[in-house]
Amino acid sequence: RDRLRSRGLGDVYKRQEKNIYLIGESSFDAINHTLTNKEEVKFCPPQAAKLLLAFIATSDYFLTYDEIAVVCCWTLSDTGLKERRRKAINSLRKLFETDKSVKILAVSEKQGYQIVISK
Repeated sequence: RDRLRSRGLGDVYKRQEKNIYLIGESSFDAINHTLTNKEEVKFCPPQAAKLLLAFIATSDYFLTYDEIAVVCCWTLSDTGLKERRRKAINSLRKLFETDKSVKILAVSEKQGYQIVISK
């Protein structure tokens, strides 16, 4: 496995076989859109899978509000954008609810969200 990065936020690893990312105590299968923690396998809806991959692709696991909208294919001028973004982030939080090492935090001063992985 190759470490993608370590910046004091925890580590994300990518296994060479398939597209499997180790995030905290969970593993995310980017092909099958599943998140596994211990023996529990959860299906990731397509939007949640795209968001998770977008967070992983950033250098600090941070996405701005606008970047989240772009990933989710929402128009920035859409009414109700704040509510849609909140629901999308909450769906990601629910996927990680059994993995206490992964937190998705609102960073209001930077107008975005960040995944923080504790060791």
